[in-house]
Amino acid sequence: MVITSIVEASVAVGRLTSFLAAEELQPNAITIKPAPEEMGEETVIVRDATFSWNRHENKHALKEIDYTAYKGELSCVVGRVGAGKSSFLSSILGDLWKVKGEVEVRGTIAYASQQSWILNATVKENIVFGYRYDSEFYERTVKACALIDDFAQLPDGDETVVGERGISLSGGQK
Repeated sequence: MVITSIVEASVAVGRLTSFLAAEELQPNAITIKPAPEEMGEETVIVRDATFSWNRHENKHALKEIDYTAYKGELSCVVGRVGAGKSSFLSSILGDLWKVKGEVEVRGTIAYASQQSWILNATVKENIVFGYRYDSEFYERTVKACALIDDFAQLPDGDETVVGERGISLSGGQK
């Protein structure tokens, strides 16, 4: 157990070191403006933009991108593996280095990663995620996310303890 703990601690220290030593994000990568009020107004605008994952390399992740999203419309980003879907979303979030062009976001952005962040706790505690428990809001959330059938499959429903990194849940349940 001691060896396992030492290995885990060294991995954690390495991750913290790389995080704390990482470069800052580009402050002018995106421009944030007030949210549009009318349906059909532009919400995300990308004009002739080129992005790179590393500002010190001349290798571009996305080149000369033009994109506009409008309030009230559904936009889907599809493509093959490695086509740049995640890079495109990261560029809108300001996580990529903008080489040239213009990115404007009107309003706020919510991003849900492809990889879940699971606590070693009950399913309910993972859903509440440290906030004050409100039974009415919790029930509405569970119904909206269609989790009732999943709870029925779990041995203790939403009181089932999720193992480390969600080991007791399937990929979809995470």
